[in-house]
Amino acid sequence: MSDKNQKVILYAVLISIVIADFFIYFWLLSRLLKWETSMIAGVLSFLGAVLGGMITLGGVYLTITNEKKNRLRDSYPIKKRYADKVLKWANEGKTNTNSITSKLRGDFSAPTEIIQSIFSELEKQSDEILDYATKVNGKFYNDTKQIADEYYSISNSVEFIDSEDKLNKEYARMDVKRSANNIIKLTNELESNLKQITNDSLN
Repeated sequence: MSDKNQKVILYAVLISIVIADFFIYFWLLSRLLKWETSMIAGVLSFLGAVLGGMITLGGVYLTITNEKKNRLRDSYPIKKRYADKVLKWANEGKTNTNSITSKLRGDFSAPTEIIQSIFSELEKQSDEILDYATKVNGKFYNDTKQIADEYYSISNSVEFIDSEDKLNKEYARMDVKRSANNIIKLTNELESNLKQITNDSLN
């Protein structure tokens, strides 16, 4: 039984206890004040209607919750399939941020041309990848779109890391470093998003 259903049942039990206590209190009070039978019947009818309404609302809530859970479960396989395609693309960029870090530290074994080529190719795939992301959810799409933007930024800025112009060089280093950090952060968020989708759909 899910946590939500357990909470609903707990609330229903607590409300029932409160209403039962109220009935007992009301009965004792009516005996003490010697209310007329018609007055007692009217109040009891009102309380019964309230209790019945609460039970009905609880049933409706459980029905809606179960239907939502079933929809999530049914849509999960296709979402997982497309999310995995997006994550493969995003993790490729995340992995290659290591070459950017090495380059910024002065390791020239990572040629600028290769870094530019990698991220340019990833950016070219972004239209197809964004189509996949739309099949998952809104946040997944937004994070994927931001990653695509960072790929584009790196592919256009990294060549200036070796510029003889100090201003261009410093600006390029800052821009590429920012983009690399964002790619790592956004890819981690995509993975967390997929874990949440899995948890909501299967638990």
